[in-house]
Amino acid sequence: MTTMPVEADYEHPEIGSLVKKYMQGKVGTLVEERYRILQLIQDITASRLTGYLIGSLLYAGGTPETNRVEVFRNYNLAESKENAKVLAKIKPDPY
Repeated sequence: MTTMPVEADYEHPEIGSLVKKYMQGKVGTLVEERYRILQLIQDITASRLTGYLIGSLLYAGGTPETNRVEVFRNYNLAESKENAKVLAKIKPDPY
């Protein structure tokens, strides 16, 4: 995630087509949507803020096992997927 092409690469007139070619995934998935979700993942996992938050979680909130139990007890994966699509400016699933 830390070496993913930046938006300037994606929009670049010469190399943008190469970025799009190699970012292509499953047939039927738009490259732009795939790129946007990867940008969101990068923001969540590899930003300076994420480093700060992970440090805070590890040292201020109990044991890692307690945190895991709490996450599994209260986490709504379907809602989080839809929120990620909104944040990444991807249309929600019609299903």
